[in-house]
Amino acid sequence: MKFIIIINFFLISLLVMSKEINFTTPILENYASQETGGTRATWGIAQNKNGKMFFINTYGVLVFDGSDWRSMRLKGNSTPRAIHADKEGNILIGFNGELGTISFSKSGEYFYKKISDIVPSETPREIYKIQNSSNYFIRTPKKLFVYSVADNKMNLVDVPKDFKFGVACKVEGKIYVYVKGKGLYLLENDTLSIIKGTQKFKSKKQTIYAVFKHNDNLILITRRSGIFKLKNGVVEKISINNASFNTTTVYRAINLPNKKYALATYDGVFILNKEFVIIEHIAEDNGLLNNNVRSLFVDQDSNLWAGLNDGISKIKYDLDYKILDRNKSKINSITNNILEYNDKFYVSTPKGVMTSKEDKSKLRFIFDPIARDKLQTQTWKIVVHEGLLYTGSNIGLGIINKDDKYSSVLSRKKIGSIYKLSSSKTLNNTLIVGGGKGFHLINTKNLNIKKFPEIDKGKVWEIYEDYINKEIYFRILKKGIFKIKFNDINTYEDYSIEKYTFENGLPDNFYNINFLNLNNEVLYSTDKGVYKKNEENKFILDNRFFDLPNYQAKKIDSFINLTNGNNWLVFSENKNSNREVSIYEVNNNFKFKQLNVDKDLLRGFSRINMSEKNNKVLLSGTNGIVIFPINFKPKIANGRTLVTQIKVNNIKIYNGAPKYDFLINNLNVKNKFSYNENNISFKITNTDYFNEKRNQFRYKLINLMDNYSEYSSSKEVSFTNLNHGKYKLLVEGKNSLEQNLIPYEYSFTIKPPWWETTYFYLGEIFFFLLLLLITAFSKKSTKAQKFATAMTFVVIIIVFELLNLIIDPLIVKLTGGIPVFDLVSKIILGLLLQPVEKLASILLDKFSDFVVPKKKDIKKA
Repeated sequence: MKFIIIINFFLISLLVMSKEINFTTPILENYASQETGGTRATWGIAQNKNGKMFFINTYGVLVFDGSDWRSMRLKGNSTPRAIHADKEGNILIGFNGELGTISFSKSGEYFYKKISDIVPSETPREIYKIQNSSNYFIRTPKKLFVYSVADNKMNLVDVPKDFKFGVACKVEGKIYVYVKGKGLYLLENDTLSIIKGTQKFKSKKQTIYAVFKHNDNLILITRRSGIFKLKNGVVEKISINNASFNTTTVYRAINLPNKKYALATYDGVFILNKEFVIIEHIAEDNGLLNNNVRSLFVDQDSNLWAGLNDGISKIKYDLDYKILDRNKSKINSITNNILEYNDKFYVSTPKGVMTSKEDKSKLRFIFDPIARDKLQTQTWKIVVHEGLLYTGSNIGLGIINKDDKYSSVLSRKKIGSIYKLSSSKTLNNTLIVGGGKGFHLINTKNLNIKKFPEIDKGKVWEIYEDYINKEIYFRILKKGIFKIKFNDINTYEDYSIEKYTFENGLPDNFYNINFLNLNNEVLYSTDKGVYKKNEENKFILDNRFFDLPNYQAKKIDSFINLTNGNNWLVFSENKNSNREVSIYEVNNNFKFKQLNVDKDLLRGFSRINMSEKNNKVLLSGTNGIVIFPINFKPKIANGRTLVTQIKVNNIKIYNGAPKYDFLINNLNVKNKFSYNENNISFKITNTDYFNEKRNQFRYKLINLMDNYSEYSSSKEVSFTNLNHGKYKLLVEGKNSLEQNLIPYEYSFTIKPPWWETTYFYLGEIFFFLLLLLITAFSKKSTKAQKFATAMTFVVIIIVFELLNLIIDPLIVKLTGGIPVFDLVSKIILGLLLQPVEKLASILLDKFSDFVVPKKKDIKKA
């Protein structure tokens, strides 16, 4: 009995097993040589600690910081062929006859510095740090070297004279080198030893271009002979059932996150899973700039960079979501909705219906049109109802059978154009229809059409069924919102209708409203916010949405209740003349969380429809199809915000170079300036490359600004006529996924002018004391009384000037720099001048008597 139950369960599982969309469109960005400043091939890629990207190119060295590309020629215009980033982020470069590093000039420019000479005409091809050592391994086509950091010496590895070397690989700390015509060798303690079983890899086609470790096996990737696994000296070929791969040439290969592999070939990039099955092929036909791939690199955010024979491509690899681009998947039109039927996927489009076609040999997922002889018109919706695929289009209601043949069920004359179509979960054997002739129910057993004459005539563009409460909501433009409640699901005749209009509190009489259901409550999304009904059956703004940024400008285009208990809402709004689309996850307690989706992925997306299949959300619309897992998790951001250029009085003092190098040199960026060096500008970037064009920044200059600026995409900040003092620039950045990046700060000081220095003030005090003494002595002389009075005024003016220097900044801070308050302070000091002079005169008389005694007092003494 248990056995029968198990068999039945297995058969049922096979029946309900759903098809997957396996081969999606890669999400990538291309950088042509005209943009990068390079020429022809890019041979290697590395990234330093700050996140800047370095590329060795036929032109020289290219640097990308997320905002600007810079190019740097090497000595003799040589082409570098090896690049390596050490654990400190220093970039090592190998080119004709020498090893060097990317350093800095006195003005903070990128600058190449030589570390050590290598044998002339020998160009390094790989540089690796030797495990448990400070030394570096360097491979050239004819020789092997070990560079001793401690001795600053390049040591030649002793190898047989007839050895010529192919690619060297570092695997789990061990260095393997392919010796042409002889096999794979292991380098240990400066000695080469053959890897047993690899002696037969002798021909050019059998050249080993990459080595990986998989369980207890070594995996050998050859140039044109395929992929092999090696264990205990026994070699076994791994079967690859892919015609494109089996006829291509492999140039390089690297490990990817999640135990996958990427192969650079002359026919694009192949992605293999941990079982060495090809799961993706990225080439010119699905977005790659060109097919000839020379180098691969995974950055700190898991973007896969491909150095090509001309240009560079960045593949947004390891995303939690996937896309089917409307053009590359050959839909070539708007996708109104997508569903699974007959072990295939079907999409409704303005040109009819299309069905999926999976090409496993080319790893492509495309769509082909069907039934174009009868259905080549706007098809608004397709639904599966009782095992049949129904179409709602401009020519009425139809069915597509298992052979993808179309037949009309109800013509346009009978039912009108159909804009909305759904299979009822409330009423048995019923399709819910909205279109040019209004709202209808269709009994699929006898094709009878249920009309509702009491409802206003007009086009129905939006329908929602609340099957729990046995209610159907729909809107008719310029007429109102209608709700039909069915009391008996077995008949169309037992129902009640309610109509809601502008008089019930809806924001306008156009009724451009979408419905949604959260926590078993129907809500109404309008162009002026989300509304709900109160106890008096009046529509009011729903304050549970008030915490959303710019909530009244957001309209909900689509929603879905997920099987995990959460809900997704797709909002659209106009920002800077652009349509911005965002997705929020909301639970039944109305806790909102925005999904970190690339802004450009959904930018301009409209006609959005969502459905759930196999724990995935299929979102379709004008730009194609996006496939999300229902437990969507964004990528973790590792980038940082940097200042890449500093100008003082329009003169560069720093221009992006590293602040230290492999030779233990440190760049001290100037941070103390004279009083007239007070116009300072900064160029900012984020080293997050997911979508660097949509990165944003904000800043605050402490001692000048109380608050941060607003976030913007502006990459330049300028401050003019800064007063002397100490400042600290704080810069914060966020990426296109709205994730915060590591901030940046730069402290600097503007020195005061000499007349406002401490020494000058001390001199003033000394001069003030001297004047006091002179005035005191002058008071004793009748002839010098006028001079003494004048000196008194001078002393008072000096004191007032000192007070003014102290009070002025306080007044500016307290009043926000309003000029009238500064003027008032000057008037007050002016009014105090005469009273203070009288008081000062009395005090100076007493001081004079103390310093210079009267004559009779002297005689007494």
